[in-house]
Amino acid sequence: MVAVALHTPVLAWSVSAEDEERFKRILKTVLLASLLVALVMPWLPVREPDRTVTQAVPANLAKLLLDREPAPPTPLPKAEKQAPRDEKAAKQAEAEKAKAEPKAPVVEARRPEANKPPGEKLENARARASGVGLLAMKNELAELHAARASRRTA
Repeated sequence: MVAVALHTPVLAWSVSAEDEERFKRILKTVLLASLLVALVMPWLPVREPDRTVTQAVPANLAKLLLDREPAPPTPLPKAEKQAPRDEKAAKQAEAEKAKAEPKAPVVEARRPEANKPPGEKLENARARASGVGLLAMKNELAELHAARASRRTA
């Protein structure tokens, strides 16, 4: 007996003309249906909810709303004075504002020393750093390290 092949061998990723035509037909049908829905939606009637009847609030939500502190009222913005019309009056008003508001003196963060670069003394910095971070836990870390070393030898 002779074996007969019913279909020609085709690779799985190759595209056939039948598949392309079926895809285009389905695509056209879906696009037409969605276009019709999009055109009809604006003219469909929408039922307005009845705002005269109050809706019951669940107990959990009511408790949450009652426990919340009311927000403080926001202050109303102050009405500013009208600016003068001419330029000279505007310049004089700005000068008066500048004179009325004295500038706050800038506080020095450090006290600079003469003939020395800015910065802290090394001893002060080490003393300050020894009280914070890992340096403050130096003894505890040494104990942990010693315990770990003794466990290795045992």
